[in-house]
Amino acid sequence: MSRIEFVRELGAAYGHISRMLPFAKSLKQRGHNVVLVLRELHNTDNLHSDGMPVLQAPIWLTQTKGLRNPPLSYPEF
Repeated sequence: MSRIEFVRELGAAYGHISRMLPFAKSLKQRGHNVVLVLRELHNTDNLHSDGMPVLQAPIWLTQTKGLRNPPLSYPEF
């Protein structure tokens, strides 16, 4: 079956991933290899991920200088 990754790179809480969990669990029950890739890994025990692996999403914490102000797009923040 397929490997499917649910990625949440932004935000400090689990609101968005918790809304996707029923869909992820359904895919897992159908035999797919489902992985959760999250920015924050604290309190992942409370996600009830049903044994789906939880990995750290890449994080860029360095402030970038020299970009336009205001930003032209979301990635420029």
